[in-house]
Amino acid sequence: MSMETLLKSSAEFDALVKSIKLSEDVMTRAFSRDFTLSVDDLLQKLCPYWRLGKPILRIAKIFTPTKVDKAIDEIIAICDKLCGDANPEEKSALLEKFTLYWPMVKPVLEGVKVFTGAKADKIIDEIIKTCDLLCGVN
Repeated sequence: MSMETLLKSSAEFDALVKSIKLSEDVMTRAFSRDFTLSVDDLLQKLCPYWRLGKPILRIAKIFTPTKVDKAIDEIIAICDKLCGDANPEEKSALLEKFTLYWPMVKPVLEGVKVFTGAKADKIIDEIIKTCDLLCGVN
């Protein structure tokens, strides 16, 4: 992918960031003694933000080594399925696989924040927090 292609898509990226509404931070409830988040609660939080996470990871593959590219491809496929039509049995298997690849992908999302604006950074932070919690509920 050329830089021209990336630059042409920056207007699309900005429009995507603007279209995503940041929800009130309910993640702190996950740390309350009398409240637990289910996988479905976490996916409900993740899936609207995934619209930004997926293209960011695709672009990041330009700069990542092949091993990380494979992990990114797996995370994209898993999150697409989890945010799509995965049934409960599939969710369990997908989350097991997710926990294998997430540790390689998380630093990519953390690193990409150097290039994104404040709102995109907040969305990326929400993706990271939610994915960390998804690894813990499996």
